[in-house]
Amino acid sequence: MSTPSSPVPYGTPNFEWFAGLRDRTDDGRVMMVNLMRYHERAQYADGSDGGASGKEADDRYAPTEVLADIGARVMLHGDVLDQPHGSPTWDRVGIVDYPSRWEFVKMQKRPDFSAKHEHKAAGMKETIVMACVPRPATDAAGEGRPARLLVQVLRRAEGGGPDAVPVADLPVLSHMDVEATVLGDGRAWDEVRIYAAEGDADPALLDVPAGAAEAFVLVMHGDINRFR
Repeated sequence: MSTPSSPVPYGTPNFEWFAGLRDRTDDGRVMMVNLMRYHERAQYADGSDGGASGKEADDRYAPTEVLADIGARVMLHGDVLDQPHGSPTWDRVGIVDYPSRWEFVKMQKRPDFSAKHEHKAAGMKETIVMACVPRPATDAAGEGRPARLLVQVLRRAEGGGPDAVPVADLPVLSHMDVEATVLGDGRAWDEVRIYAAEGDADPALLDVPAGAAEAFVLVMHGDINRFR
């Protein structure tokens, strides 16, 4: 899926996915799910921390104007409070809804986007970016800041189909199938699920779900836009 050489220090691009876009005839809406892990202090190219933590450097990067210009929208952005399962541990989760895969790719070459990249490179220790296709929502997806969110990133057990992992008994804000890990550490993932977890969730919901071979299980706060 990946090659040993990477043009970015915080993950390896899936060059096969990028190359395959040339032959796609069904390009359309795609959710890019970002798991982010930061340096304790920013690491700029001049050897300084720029007076910022890794997370603060990423805040400087935030390309909200560019996203708005191409018709993309931030769907979720928030800090991880707890991570019962999965390694490495993540600091933040972000999800951006792009009008197409090509818009995501073309954005990388925009001068106004590239100008911000030094901050991302300085702050980010490791990241996983997954191109995802949403399933039809089964619960009303509200907006705002719920008390807590439960996020599951799942790899199904070998031979398991799309319904191999039971859905938790919580309101489903988003259920997405992973088309490809666009940037990461070589692992492939199958699903991303986001639940509203008001109050104290059943501890069993924090376990790796039955039918999953591997999972990140994250508890977080986050500002949510409507997923559908």
